[in-house]
Amino acid sequence: MKALHHPASPCDLSPKGNLKLQLKDLPEDLEVVECNEGLGVFTKREFFWAEKGEVANRRVLPAENKFDINGWGFYSPMEIELELTKNCNQECIHCWNDSFRTTGELEFEKLKILLAEFKKNHGQKLKLIGGEPMMYKHFWDLLDFSKGNGIRQIEMTSNGRLITKNIADKLITSLTDIFISLHGSNSKIHNYITQRERSYEETIKGIKHMQDKGMNPSLRYTIMGKNKGDALDMLDLAEDLNVKSIKFNALIQKGRGANIDNISLEDLFLLRNLVYSESKKRNVKLEKSVVYTAGYMDGIEYARFYGCSGLRSCAYISSNGDMLPCSLVPTSIGNIYEQSLNTLWRNSLAQKFRDTFDCENSSCQNTCGGKCKA
Repeated sequence: MKALHHPASPCDLSPKGNLKLQLKDLPEDLEVVECNEGLGVFTKREFFWAEKGEVANRRVLPAENKFDINGWGFYSPMEIELELTKNCNQECIHCWNDSFRTTGELEFEKLKILLAEFKKNHGQKLKLIGGEPMMYKHFWDLLDFSKGNGIRQIEMTSNGRLITKNIADKLITSLTDIFISLHGSNSKIHNYITQRERSYEETIKGIKHMQDKGMNPSLRYTIMGKNKGDALDMLDLAEDLNVKSIKFNALIQKGRGANIDNISLEDLFLLRNLVYSESKKRNVKLEKSVVYTAGYMDGIEYARFYGCSGLRSCAYISSNGDMLPCSLVPTSIGNIYEQSLNTLWRNSLAQKFRDTFDCENSSCQNTCGGKCKA
């Protein structure tokens, strides 16, 4: 059996080591979806890449109404990130999305149409974000509809404060993963950043409720001037909580974050090496981010997908219905209330975004998405 590998790797390096998995090692319920440069291989937890011909004796789900794509890309989105609502029960000082009390949210009836089209075209993963996604009026109906229509992976990013024992019981029946935002190792730091008393205690309780029900969350921590000295204590907390992993995000200076003190590049480089080395001592798993560039620090055998996947495999839908390449690129390619999912995915604005390859090394353009375009 030939090996599978991820769709991209850091420039001038070939996949090797743990990136390669034999088909016989993968579960029987995987799905193989056609792409213009190869095949996407999806399990319930992971995404791999295969050359055509490497998936012998596996059923390939062919794309309909194919169109020309420069570089690699799927004929329909494999992942959709839904900003269900801008409504939030926190008012974090760094929020790039400027989320708080607002009435703006996606219409459930329109989402049902969109998700039915998504699944019909072999869509694999749904990511639910906000605001606080659990404040979406139709949150439970959406989970039931998505699971009932066979969407294989449903993830949610939340602050965890609304998760009680009973809520955790319901969440684990639909979600495949949960990511919980925690911006300080103690209540003083976290509550200041969220601007809510008791938010730290409530988030910790939410994490533990999910763990008690058998789903271990991953943490999301945004580094800024207010908490840059807290990183090692966060690693200690992650170890004490025994969470699945932690992702150190860099501050995005948009929205309320526009006027927040950021860390310097020098501090970022120092922090990157510190977090990397100290996480090893604590046996805390790091997720790839600007702070932890996995393939370059651990070696290519541990690398994940590299390059921009916006409008190649993923689409972002804002709470007003605009489709964007991702949450950080403000250019709309159209609106789901005016056009279908596939029409938007295949329009000229989407193609123009894919055609823009931002990297000094153009030799890997057919297997990499290039640098971040945000």
